[in-house]
Amino acid sequence: MSEIDISDLKKEALDKGNFPVGNKEPFRVHFAPEVHEGTRAHASADTSVEICGVLVGKWETDTNGPYALITNYIRCDNAAQKHAEVTFTQDSWTQINHEMDTKYQELRIIGWYHSHPDFGIFLSDRDCFIQQHFFSGPGQVAFVIDPVRHLEGLFEWRNGKPTAMHHYWVGEQIHLGETRPAEKQAPKPGMMDDSEAGEPSTGLEFPKASTEGVLNWIVVALACVCAFLLGLQLSNNAFHASLRQLQLELVANYQMYKVQGNDFEERIESIQQHLATTGNNSTKLVEVSADEEAQKVLRASITELHENLSAAIDALEEVKRLYGHTPEQKRRYNELYQQYHQPPDKEAKEGDGKSSPEQSGKDGSTAVGPAPAAKAGGEKTGQPAPSTPQPKESSNESNSDTPNPTPPAESN
Repeated sequence: MSEIDISDLKKEALDKGNFPVGNKEPFRVHFAPEVHEGTRAHASADTSVEICGVLVGKWETDTNGPYALITNYIRCDNAAQKHAEVTFTQDSWTQINHEMDTKYQELRIIGWYHSHPDFGIFLSDRDCFIQQHFFSGPGQVAFVIDPVRHLEGLFEWRNGKPTAMHHYWVGEQIHLGETRPAEKQAPKPGMMDDSEAGEPSTGLEFPKASTEGVLNWIVVALACVCAFLLGLQLSNNAFHASLRQLQLELVANYQMYKVQGNDFEERIESIQQHLATTGNNSTKLVEVSADEEAQKVLRASITELHENLSAAIDALEEVKRLYGHTPEQKRRYNELYQQYHQPPDKEAKEGDGKSSPEQSGKDGSTAVGPAPAAKAGGEKTGQPAPSTPQPKESSNESNSDTPNPTPPAESN
């Protein structure tokens, strides 16, 4: 038995007539298979952002009307890409024009293509803007690809707006346009709801979130706020600890370079005395020489020396005034140093019958410092806090009401 095939119908004697529905497509589009596959591969390469490019080919016509042949495409790898938006930039058009001039001089730009990863097939407001300003020719099209949902659709100009085409050809196969937004197929919370496929939407609409979703967002927001406040508190504690350590270091350095230099003024005074003695002794040189002319020259030199020594003495006095300290300042600096230099963990360990870390001064001030260590012979020794030199008191006189902050000297 021979195989039955539709071509055998041509051998039958059939009546002549007209098909009741003619070819009503005013415009047809044909993709070369390699272009169709290449644009879909480009869209699937990165589904985190939208991609775009241009379609290249030419327009022709036959007895049924005009049609477009899309034979090549140009990728725009330097377009401005975002998750839900893509834009042609000046660099994009520079690249497109360069490739058109060097590779496709005999062809035309038929339209453009871009991806909607998991958004569905439609033209957003931005897409319609690009179609209107860059692809406004009557035969230019927009090809949209959803690489996540494996959908695609083609849009043509009709009645002043880009409209979805019912079908188009890829090689010898007919593809039906699947122009529906993603949320109309499988709604997702927070997805953008555009208007009908191919037409720009009038705004952004979001599906109503469930009560459970709202509560989840509130819990997440409160957790973020609590984590932020906890981190702020920890940062504040660390800042204060660092500030405390900085205070200790500053006071210690000041004690080393300023407060402990108790003999600063005495050294300057000693230098001043040496300079004055040198000036006084220089006058005796005149008596050594009996020659009046030599004495005259020597007197002039000695006068100049006196002036220089006097200037040096005045300069030292100014240094002492600027950088020295009065006895009262030294005493207060020492008290401040001892308060900050005392380790915090040792301040509460002085209640076991030993000497108290607080010792009252004659003027009622309080000096804080470690307790003196005990010698083998029972005597207590310790480094007394630097203080203003006090007049020596007789060993037979003591004031039982006002203790001296400086320990008494050891007796021989």
